[in-house]
Amino acid sequence: MMSTPKVKDVAERAGVSTATVSRVLNNDSRVKAILQERVWRAVQELDYLPDYTARNLRARKTHNLGLVVPDIQNTFFTALARGIEDLAYENGYRVTLCNTDENLVKEQLYLQVLYGERMAGVIICPASETETDCSLLWRSKIPFVAIDRLLQKHKVDAVMIDNVLGAKLAMRHLLALGHRQIAIITTRLNVTTGRERLEGYYEALAEAGLSVDPALIKIGDHRSESGYAAIVQLLQEGSKFTAIFICNNVLTLGALKALQERQVQIPQQLSIVSFDDPEWARLIAPPLTCMAQPTYALGQAAAELLLLKIAASSSSTEPDLTQSPPPQLIVLKPTLVIRQSTAPL
Repeated sequence: MMSTPKVKDVAERAGVSTATVSRVLNNDSRVKAILQERVWRAVQELDYLPDYTARNLRARKTHNLGLVVPDIQNTFFTALARGIEDLAYENGYRVTLCNTDENLVKEQLYLQVLYGERMAGVIICPASETETDCSLLWRSKIPFVAIDRLLQKHKVDAVMIDNVLGAKLAMRHLLALGHRQIAIITTRLNVTTGRERLEGYYEALAEAGLSVDPALIKIGDHRSESGYAAIVQLLQEGSKFTAIFICNNVLTLGALKALQERQVQIPQQLSIVSFDDPEWARLIAPPLTCMAQPTYALGQAAAELLLLKIAASSSSTEPDLTQSPPPQLIVLKPTLVIRQSTAPL
């Protein structure tokens, strides 16, 4: 049987002194970032859990929550964070925000930092449904909740938008206006939102008895430049389409820029529906038809779920997440807001 790893084992694996390991575990900001990363990587690889951290986690002495999001500049995540922070504050908790930039390495580093900071709980919007790894939180019995996107590696409570329904409602609106050649710009398929919104696109076409044209499907990332590039590609390829469904507000910004530069008239030449309803969507000309998400409520629901998990684990002398009830999945519905960016064909 393998022995329980000790501080000296972490130090040897990281190539640092035991004193450096102790400083990192106690969140001493004077330790160089490169050394902190090496220590946290060794902690994860060795499955090392300091006794004092475990005691503090069981006692729930901290009132800090971690929030891990892909891009706080995206107005969707800004509203989400506000919903979480408001409910946390009302219940005596503070929120530490971590921005991953959709980067798995950065995401993992932040999860290690939140573990070291002895968070009472964590809310995470994962960079990847399949590759994000929350094992460190799981092993150390820190309650965590997924938001906006699912996690396949861990069966945990999650709060989601009904992405399939939202995509179908957007498509049904365009189809009802007579459009049959409808393009889509969606995000990476290894995140729940990109995959499910494309699924809704497929289902709506099938309902209408229409076949899928692969040339009208563009899969980008979560940057506005990706939306811009998708429009340029569609136009350069000579694809025939009279309407387009764009799967988030950041992609929509890039797409609108490309269309404006090419003097494509909306909705006279092209009807547009965007998933997300940021404030600017009603201020541009023409105002944008959107799938509005209850973003603030989404954040509040996730915070409420997490606080319930924290309370349940705190009431036990030996909280064990592996023996908890089946995870809850809360799904909120989006709403179609019709404005002037869509018109009959």
